[in-house]
Amino acid sequence: WLVCWMWLKEPQGGFAEEYVISSVDRAIARENEREKDAQSKLAVIFSGCEKVAIAKRGDGLTVTARFSDFEHFDDIISKVGRRGAPLT
Repeated sequence: WLVCWMWLKEPQGGFAEEYVISSVDRAIARENEREKDAQSKLAVIFSGCEKVAIAKRGDGLTVTARFSDFEHFDDIISKVGRRGAPLT
């Protein structure tokens, strides 16, 4: 008991009334906000699609969208092309 008492210390603030937000917690919260923002932007761009999702894959992001038919696909692609560079 004496050895444990001397060498094992409780984490500072481990039983405090207020939770101390760490830099890791803040980074996770920022990442979650960015994901929510990206989801809402995708929902606007791919409006009318049955399923729109964004996922982290390796070093990048993967966007998945399910279209009802080719006409809907062509409509969405033409809208995206008008907003940015022409699609070829």
